Amino acid sequence: MKIILNFIIILYIFLFYDIPVFAEIFTTVPNQFVDVLNQKIRIHQVGYGQTVLLIHGLPGCIEDWETIMPKLSKRFHVIAYDRPGHGLSSANDLKYNLDHNVNIAFALIHKLKLNNPIIVGHSYGGSIVLAMAVRNTPNIKAFISVSPITSTERKPNLLFKILKIPLIGPTLRFFMKLCGQNIIKKGMNIAFDPNQKNMPNDFIEKRCMIISLPNNIVTAAREEMAICQDLLNLTPLYGNIKKPFFIIHGESDKVVHFNDVIALHENVPGSKLILFKETGHMVQYARPTELMKVIEEVSD
Repeated sequence: MKIILNFIIILYIFLFYDIPVFAEIFTTVPNQFVDVLNQKIRIHQVGYGQTVLLIHGLPGCIEDWETIMPKLSKRFHVIAYDRPGHGLSSANDLKYNLDHNVNIAFALIHKLKLNNPIIVGHSYGGSIVLAMAVRNTPNIKAFISVSPITSTERKPNLLFKILKIPLIGPTLRFFMKLCGQNIIKKGMNIAFDPNQKNMPNDFIEKRCMIISLPNNIVTAAREEMAICQDLLNLTPLYGNIKKPFFIIHGESDKVVHFNDVIALHENVPGSKLILFKETGHMVQYARPTELMKVIEEVSD
């Protein structure tokens, strides 16, 4: 009887508990929200000086920048946010593509009245930075794309394809809440490789709670499924980039192939490529000091 009761309690928590409120326990910065383009966006602002806007990857959240925000804020006005459908931000009528993410980023810049910010994006966020740069919008100082996804030949994980199926998807999303920690742990080990020692002790636990939120799972799946076409549409526009554009990449990255960033560097006129040896996909954890140094150099 006790086993059955425990199962019912667990089932109740996963189905009916207000998970976003529960997930707030696992966030490491104060939760502040702003309304942008019909979305309630969770943001974090700290520090004064030149503005640096940080854009996380897929999946991701503000906490992905936890290694650099404190020190960076001693010299800069740092802003990070949960992209729509990720973290604790809303997911109202999302388009799940780079264009929509770019619109959100520029709308946030306008909403917060940011002056000439440096835009830094990681992974999928690095792709957003690229998509922002091709618009050649004024009032941006520079773009820094860290470990950007640029390949138009990516093969989405079968799991993401299944998550889009109307009837099977919701069932699988519930399953992922129950055993998602192993899936997330495996993915994060690949992302951190060969820098697993730089992964915080509570990283998996916190990311599992945040990433396994229903909106986060759906958004990650749909963005991953759409990015190849997004990049195909973007590639012919690289010549539009006029602002300083920096590409940062770890030479041991297991998520984004080394040749992809080389090709990006060759196709973006005037871009600067910075490579870190013995560094994987999570550059901000493996090389936080070196990443901050690049941001400081860009700001001068």
